[in-house]
Amino acid sequence: MTSLQFNIQLPKTTGKWRFTPLLIALECLTRINQWQFRRGIVPPLMSAGVRYQEEPPGREDWDDAVTVANRGWGDCEDLAAYLCAELRELHGIAAECVIKFRHISPEEIRAKNYPVTPRDGIFLVHCMVRAPNGRIIDPSKLLGMKGEYY
Repeated sequence: MTSLQFNIQLPKTTGKWRFTPLLIALECLTRINQWQFRRGIVPPLMSAGVRYQEEPPGREDWDDAVTVANRGWGDCEDLAAYLCAELRELHGIAAECVIKFRHISPEEIRAKNYPVTPRDGIFLVHCMVRAPNGRIIDPSKLLGMKGEYY
């Protein structure tokens, strides 16, 4: 299968709209996964033997459900888009992906001994699923992620 690469530039603003392009991309990935569920080529997430795993530092790949199921692992956006598509297609639940983020100051970065300290700090971003009743479901935590991102 041919893979595609997209490059998305995020606005420089620090406001809540900074990650809107990521939400749009996450919805697109979810819809691709829905199409895969409709074709019957992907199993439900929790029965697929998938676990949470971060990508190597410096990489950020957004993988569809088939890729995640075949590989056996995904990170937060992969798992959120996978579960959201499953809830929509197999269970008729109008779920949506959400992004939580927080800014980490240069001082906090240094205190945690990150290898690089950007002058303006960094944003930690984490993707999850919101059910229609407002409940947040974190497939990454359910599948082995340690720590807190929000």
